[in-house]
Amino acid sequence: QYLQKAIQHMGTDPAILDHLAEVFYKTDRIREAQAKWKAALEAWNRLPKSEVDEEEVAKVQKKLKEANVKLAQESKEPRP
Repeated sequence: QYLQKAIQHMGTDPAILDHLAEVFYKTDRIREAQAKWKAALEAWNRLPKSEVDEEEVAKVQKKLKEANVKLAQESKEPRP
């Protein structure tokens, strides 16, 4: 809730988008997490190179990949 308010006030800050995605991921809202991590990566792509923390970008890329794998696995599981 607070992170969503922060996004409304700060626009598309990639660090806040990453933190919000983590909250979504930890509460099993994987698709929402995936969307926020994609948005964070897009926000970093719009920043000047001098403002981009490549280590943070790599971490977000890894988290996004994990979310993609989890969603793929869930879609393969039979539904009760």
